[in-house]
Amino acid sequence: MIINLGSHRLKRYDSRNWLLEEWREPAKGRRAKSDEAKWRSCDRYFQSIGAAMTWVAEHELLDEDAEVDLAGAIREYGTIVDRLKGAFDVEKEADDD
Repeated sequence: MIINLGSHRLKRYDSRNWLLEEWREPAKGRRAKSDEAKWRSCDRYFQSIGAAMTWVAEHELLDEDAEVDLAGAIREYGTIVDRLKGAFDVEKEADDD
């Protein structure tokens, strides 16, 4: 099973864990078979969907380039969580990986 979260997705890793992947280009200076964008591992593993959602939302908030008060940060975090929930799409894993 794969759970799409916009630019991230959770993919079944084993019977107890999810693997977080991100849609991105390969890192600069790294050798890769292809230089095109694709799903790449974030090297983050979660035992629950909730823990993964929290990690993605908090790291998207960390990537914001703004200075806000606590109320503003909470509002922005809420906006990110709402967007992630809106993008939540469960698909049957395809054998293309």
